Order: sequence, then C-alpha cells, then structure tokens
Amino acid sequence: MHIRDCKFFLGSGYKDVHIWLDQFTKMFPTGIFNDYHRTFLHNHYGIKILEDTMNKDIVLAAKIHIIRDYDDKIDLRKKYVKKEDIEGVYKKAVMWFNDIRNMDIHLYPDIIKGWGGKALVALAI
Repeated sequence: MHIRDCKFFLGSGYKDVHIWLDQFTKMFPTGIFNDYHRTFLHNHYGIKILEDTMNKDIVLAAKIHIIRDYDDKIDLRKKYVKKEDIEGVYKKAVMWFNDIRNMDIHLYPDIIKGWGGKALVALAI
C-alpha cells in the first residue's frame, strides 16, 4: 500500500524509502514484536535524516508511509486528494509515533528487560 499511495500522490512508488523506514523489521520482526520497528525512523528523527539528505518528494513519500502506518484503514487516495493535504495528516501521525506513551515498549515490557531496562526508543527521539 505504501508504494500505491506514493504512486498516486507523487507519480513514483519510492520503494527504497519504504525499505529504509522499515529496515528495523529485520531485527524486530512484526510477527514477534508487532510495530516496535517503527520507534526508530517513523518519527521526526527519521524525517530529519531524509530532509538533510534527500529531495522533497522522497521526504513526502516517507511522510505518506508514516501516515499509512498510523492509520492503515483509510484510503489516502480518497480521503486526501491533493499532496498538500498530506502535511497536516503527517503531523498527527508523527505526534503519535513520537509520543513515548504510544510506543510499543508499554505493550512489550520483555523487550525492555532484554535490553537491560533501557528503551531503544530513546535512540529515535
């Protein structure tokens, strides 16, 4: 769905940025750790890296990815018809992912115990 959404809004799927954002699923598989991989780059930190190194459309593709992960039940193509609408929705989504109260560390306390009580999410904030 990430690629489909980006093709609709940007004319390209930007597959590489989606792979980059989800790179921590290799370390924290979603079947075991649910959405924990999102604590690393699905936030202001990840977007800042892209803003400093990539063009505006790649940054927008990352924001679309984050919105899709925030609410995968909506059809972005129907709800937000212009790419200008994406920025406002992204701000809501990234607030969710940046709020430590919403991080999976609360759902998976064993992860934190396994890392000596230190939250990996601290790296992403």
